[in-house]
Amino acid sequence: MPKLFISSTLTIAAATLLSHCSVFEKTTNLLSNGGAPLTTETDAPDYFSKNTSRKGLSKIAAKVDASVVTSNELNFTLSPILEQIKAQFPRKNKEYYTQVSKARKEIFQELIDRELILNEFKNLGANIPARDIDREITRRIDTLYNGNRAAYLKDLKKNGLSQSKYRDLVTRTITVGAMKSQHLHDFAPPTTDELQKEYNKFKHKLRDIRLDKASYKKIWIPLDSGELGNTPEDQLQLAESLAARIRKGEPFSELAKEYSSDAYAEEGGQWPMTSRIDFPIHFAPVVFDQPVGKLIGPLTDQYGFHIIQVTKKVNGPSPPLSKVRPQLESRVKADKSAVRFNRWIERLRNKAEIVRYL
Repeated sequence: MPKLFISSTLTIAAATLLSHCSVFEKTTNLLSNGGAPLTTETDAPDYFSKNTSRKGLSKIAAKVDASVVTSNELNFTLSPILEQIKAQFPRKNKEYYTQVSKARKEIFQELIDRELILNEFKNLGANIPARDIDREITRRIDTLYNGNRAAYLKDLKKNGLSQSKYRDLVTRTITVGAMKSQHLHDFAPPTTDELQKEYNKFKHKLRDIRLDKASYKKIWIPLDSGELGNTPEDQLQLAESLAARIRKGEPFSELAKEYSSDAYAEEGGQWPMTSRIDFPIHFAPVVFDQPVGKLIGPLTDQYGFHIIQVTKKVNGPSPPLSKVRPQLESRVKADKSAVRFNRWIERLRNKAEIVRYL
């Protein structure tokens, strides 16, 4: 069974903003209750028939007191992760659906928790600077869409979200981070050693990923071989068999020369150094998060099946500690306050009226 790779940029998004927590960050620490059911949650199985109030509005996925989480918000937040999962499971087998269900559950819970925190924030009368919102939107386009703004806008349209609506969602996310930071103010400032240790641990994830580069070998098996009677299923079986043979020790280069339809097949599938931004959007996180030499795939897209092995990788530059000191301080404080923060979130959940429609 192939191992699932999800971009690390999704799991450490909070590190790139001062005290800001991203809804793209997987719920493993501050916003997770381990999947336990909410005590005041109400079942509402009539999701498809009763949860829209006017024509053209997104269906309501959950109600959190007087606030709502819409299905469009949920689907859009899930979309980049879903595309990565699709690329790694050409057959959409049981493991594929397990990973989709897990990601959806975690993101759904995080969006519900976001509304709980926002409701607490409303009475403070604070504002989020526009520049912080602009910076976060740009960061997301860079990390989740490989800097491809057209792909980002296409995803917005596909999920029924306007740019202004998405800006509102980002504002909410940053607001949650600001509210979270209020729970860290009475902790002692991190020591120099603590900051250095945190920096050493996460500096590669704070790098400018747009400047990542890699050279790699690739075998491409097209969806349509051009041979009469040959089906996409036949092509997938061929790709799977080639990957298995390489894992057993057969030379990648020899198999590439014999079977690949890639432009560099005659060179044994060896591609020159290539910028991350030139990779397909949903392949880039999978490829660049894996160690040099690891066999990846078959991955799938609309053109066929791809087997990839990175031969050299050059990461983009990481910022100096001085430039990311505020983020590092927030991370260290968050680690120290995790127990307290989780208790606070649990209290909010217990006292709220939460209705799920999914």
